[in-house]
Amino acid sequence: MLPLAELKKLTLKDLAAELKKARRDWLSSKLSVKMNQDKKSHVIAGNKKYVAQILTLMNALQKEQPQK
Repeated sequence: MLPLAELKKLTLKDLAAELKKARRDWLSSKLSVKMNQDKKSHVIAGNKKYVAQILTLMNALQKEQPQK
């Protein structure tokens, strides 16, 4: 997971790739807790917050770009 300052420097294409990776990590952590393989349920909330941050930055970048 990248810090917010580094996320802000990424392009829209890079953010999309990071979002894909973050969603995969989020799903993986959810499944491992559900299957009792991992006891760190607090990691799910952190991953969910990270996905939300990426989506927020992507929306902000899309609004800044001129409409075609």
